[in-house]
Amino acid sequence: MGIRKKGLSSIVAIIAIILITIAAAGFIAGIIVPLVKNQLNEGAECLGYEDYFTFYEDFDYNCYENVSGNWMYGFSIEADSVSEEKAEKVKGFRLQFLRSGESIAVNVEDGAVVTNEMRMLDLSVENFDIPVQGEVRTYIYNSTELFDFVGISPLMESGRVCDETDKIDIRGRICTISLI
Repeated sequence: MGIRKKGLSSIVAIIAIILITIAAAGFIAGIIVPLVKNQLNEGAECLGYEDYFTFYEDFDYNCYENVSGNWMYGFSIEADSVSEEKAEKVKGFRLQFLRSGESIAVNVEDGAVVTNEMRMLDLSVENFDIPVQGEVRTYIYNSTELFDFVGISPLMESGRVCDETDKIDIRGRICTISLI
């Protein structure tokens, strides 16, 4: 009978090890799979928006002027023609103002109230209207700083800021049209 107990205990031990391994794998999968899935969804959120916003050059508003010691920057921004479903996921854009050693980000969200710092070209507009489906809108940014470059990135409904879709060298682009 002693031999049978040893054989039986080794079988029980093997089954216990297998059950512990399965439980551990299930526990780890329960944590890792949702984590990886969320990361993949976030990474895929910006796919198809690589060229969504661009600086529109035909209106001659991608420029700056000095007004009473402040720098006023004008930008005409065009939205790519995408499906309505895709356009609805964009809630605005981020402008990234750059100069050597410094950068300032300004978010513009559809429907947000205009401010003294950032507004639409049309002074009568009280809320931001972002361009969609091939439209172009012109914005004015007021700053005490002189910048060299300006980049633009889509701002998604989730709050995620996608990669930069366009960038312009603003140096030397003094406005021939008044931004006031």
